[in-house]
Amino acid sequence: PPAHRGAEAELARLEVVADLAIGPEGWIYAAAGEKVYRLSPTGMVETFAAGFGSARGVAFDAAGNLYVADDDGNNIVRISGFPQETLSGQVVDQASGQPIAGTTVRLTQARPPYAGLMAISGADGSFRFPMAPGEYSLTAWAAGYRTATLTVADAGQPISLALQKGR
Repeated sequence: PPAHRGAEAELARLEVVADLAIGPEGWIYAAAGEKVYRLSPTGMVETFAAGFGSARGVAFDAAGNLYVADDDGNNIVRISGFPQETLSGQVVDQASGQPIAGTTVRLTQARPPYAGLMAISGADGSFRFPMAPGEYSLTAWAAGYRTATLTVADAGQPISLALQKGR
């Protein structure tokens, strides 16, 4: 095996683990046989969901929903109820302050960059995304404007994203 730096430590012992995902609250979710387990950062293990034929994969979306792939029956199950916020805002022309309708807006989880959502701004330049708590990159682009990106860590305040004309 390749050499590495750092120390290895067993966090928990589970049978037939097929996949792992880190939840929005920092816990680890493990698909294993008929169950999905939840592991705290300190190694406490609890059954989170049961009744699967063969849980083979787990993943979170940017809104904080957990998806479980169940190989027995070829099902994908969505589990919601995790902490969720709503990010809202408006895209405006930097020079005039007027709203820009039809802007493509993308919200991508910043760390790790694995999940995202896209929307088109409304007639008033508005956009809205459900999101799990965390840090995100918000990117907007429209014809005739430069692409703009900013980092968002708090959904509590509406975002104003100003685009500058040009390429």
